[in-house]
Amino acid sequence: MWVTIALIVVSILYSAYMSRKNQPRAAIFEDGDFPTADEGTPQYVVFGDCWSADWCVIAWGNQRNKKVKKGGALNKRTIGYRYFATIQMGLGRGPLNAITVLRIGDKPAWAGSITANGTIYIDKFNLFGGDEGQGGIVGPAMVLMGGRTQEAPALLRQLLGDAATGCRGVATILFDGMLCAMSKAPQPWMVRHWRTTEGWDQPAWYPEKALILLRNEEADVSEYPAAQRDALRTIHAMNGAHMLVEVATSRAWGRGMDMSEIDLDSYKAAADQLYDEGFGLCLRYTRGGSLDDFVQQVLDHISAAQFVSTSTGLLTLRLIRDDYVVADLPTFTYDSGLLAFEDMESSTDEEINVMIGNYTDPVRRESRQVRARNAGAVQATGSNVSTTRDYPGLPVWSLAQRVVERDLRVKTGGRKSYKVTLDRRGRDIEPAGVFVVQAPEDGVDQIVLRVAKIDRGRLTDGKIVITCALDVFGLSAVRLTTPPGSTYVPPASGAQPATAQRLFELSYRDLARTLSAGDLAATFNTAGFVGAVGKRPSVGTEDFGLATRTGIAEFSVVADVECTPYGRLATAIGRTTTEIQLVGASELDDVEVGSAAMLDDEAVRIEAIDRATGMVTIARGCADTVPTAHAAAAVFWAYDGEMGVDPTPRAIGTTVDAKLIARASGDQLDPALASTMSLTVALRAALPYPPGRLRINDEREPASATGVISVTWAERNAITQGAALFDTEANTFAAPTDVRYALRFLNTLHEVIVEKLDIAGAAATVVLDHSGSTTMELYAISNNGQSRQKHERTFTYTPPVGQVVSTITTGSYSPVETVIDGGEVSP
Repeated sequence: MWVTIALIVVSILYSAYMSRKNQPRAAIFEDGDFPTADEGTPQYVVFGDCWSADWCVIAWGNQRNKKVKKGGALNKRTIGYRYFATIQMGLGRGPLNAITVLRIGDKPAWAGSITANGTIYIDKFNLFGGDEGQGGIVGPAMVLMGGRTQEAPALLRQLLGDAATGCRGVATILFDGMLCAMSKAPQPWMVRHWRTTEGWDQPAWYPEKALILLRNEEADVSEYPAAQRDALRTIHAMNGAHMLVEVATSRAWGRGMDMSEIDLDSYKAAADQLYDEGFGLCLRYTRGGSLDDFVQQVLDHISAAQFVSTSTGLLTLRLIRDDYVVADLPTFTYDSGLLAFEDMESSTDEEINVMIGNYTDPVRRESRQVRARNAGAVQATGSNVSTTRDYPGLPVWSLAQRVVERDLRVKTGGRKSYKVTLDRRGRDIEPAGVFVVQAPEDGVDQIVLRVAKIDRGRLTDGKIVITCALDVFGLSAVRLTTPPGSTYVPPASGAQPATAQRLFELSYRDLARTLSAGDLAATFNTAGFVGAVGKRPSVGTEDFGLATRTGIAEFSVVADVECTPYGRLATAIGRTTTEIQLVGASELDDVEVGSAAMLDDEAVRIEAIDRATGMVTIARGCADTVPTAHAAAAVFWAYDGEMGVDPTPRAIGTTVDAKLIARASGDQLDPALASTMSLTVALRAALPYPPGRLRINDEREPASATGVISVTWAERNAITQGAALFDTEANTFAAPTDVRYALRFLNTLHEVIVEKLDIAGAAATVVLDHSGSTTMELYAISNNGQSRQKHERTFTYTPPVGQVVSTITTGSYSPVETVIDGGEVSP
């Protein structure tokens, strides 16, 4: 027996010995593991909010490793190593205004804001899977902004010895810690940073307007900590006028001009206008690129010209905008300086009518796309003729859309070019300037032209030759003696998929317009109906067929859908805004005053409309909706009379699939090419209307409240209101007998401070045992459920002195009871 035990022990010890003998050996970092710059630090300049171009390691060393072991006391073995090192990474020219995000291996490692030299501690051991994967990042990251008096820190001197420098003028990150594990594969670092007023080699020019704050509310930032998400949506863009001034004056990497050589008034005027327009850019200039090309890129983005003025001798900036009065422009005739007027025609068939723009989203570090389409130009050419432009400096959708529509307008409205020869009376005309030519002898009574190129010739010949184009901002002032010939080509007749569409469940008000009184009374409590709208995809589209199905059944066309009036909000609006500007609009000629429209999920009433400009006056919060804020580009559908309705009543919980089948003359879209919309029926028409005319201490949207709060509202009754379209400010309609109102007050954590869910009447007084930000909710409840939408207001509340109990004082709802007694029904 002892012999057997001895053999077992020997076997265990031998296995342990062999496992240790066959352990993996630690690898070492080599030059190829870290991307390094050929000439030291990366030489690019950040303007606005950008990500580092590439991972560039300036120096590395102090590498070490730590064994990763597994097993018991006798057979513990090394399965790999954690790898540590000191690395210095270059971010480009510094100082920067701030560093806001670190991503390593395309995973978020840190988010915040560091605006000066300091240290970020990264504790992401499991970023790449920990010891079961490829390790993580753990250690201090020292941010060195590159200020003029910056000294090399001790860690860098330890790493480089006498070769260490203060890295002044260059932003770097010095990290010392764990880089990876199990395999020698350090992951690349990406850094989001922004710069507007730091890093100038003299005090920043006009710093008040250098920074232009923009927002991306749609970006998915869920992978970052909740506390940082709102800040990450903010984009710190730079004013293009400031970028041009810094390029001109920087002695380190720019042209090194003195401020006295620049017409600063012209740049200040441009900076003010760009700031007012919210026209901020986010770009990088790299040392290997041409300054001329970079300057032209900025000018192309902001639509401007930069030139040395012949009258002042100073570098001058001029924005190309609708900023002139035609009567005030210099005018040339054959009697006053005009020597020759030559029409340089271009073919209409070559005109672009669709513009696609690529822009860069700095929040998500990705390229996005927008497009604009000139329906009139498509009609003229008979087809879509598209071109794509890159706008790498545009950081948000709304700005990119404006620029693409601007450039398409220039392409389709101002391509007609001319060569104009003037005598020396045209000496004050400068690049991007605007002037008027009156040449009835050439068939042109008056035309407004924008300068593209000037050839001033020789003093001896006295001629100035200007290449110019019909200015798109002056088209209304053009008068032609001879009417131009028609260039109309019949539009393409092929059916195309809807470019925008929506499926929705009809409200009680919509059903009251659609069904007979008897059918309405019989069905609104037990069934829902779906409707659809669609935007005309081409000039040849006549209408759509609404095809629906449930389950796996085949689609069947059940109704017709007219091409629905459509548009998008030009700017964001609040709850009380009644004047809106639509862009990208179509079919506005079909909109009737008094009809209903959907603005996202809010029903509104059309009060007035300017079909030429897209300005619409609306009444807010109609039918079963409440007024709410809407972002720019929110979708507007004027659906009354144009929607298609599936006549089949659907039970609650039924999922309905739908397609819009476009129909054109002699053609119908293949249903397989139409996208599918889906909706689950919620018996919308059976739900109570929310109250209207909300007032808090007699205010619609108070910023604050103190002590006793008075809350009042107007009651609503879907059955009484019927097919009429009353807005939120309409007077009261006595509520149905089963309707009561709910009033809730919440703190910043969305915890209930106090609530009452059975209010009768239309008023309440409230006192809260709470101080600070408070959110109030008001909605209706019936036996069928609560209203589809709620009123919500947030304000700062100050309680009365000594208040210890939160109370809502108002009447309470009592349900109506029916008692059958001896053939009598009461009450």
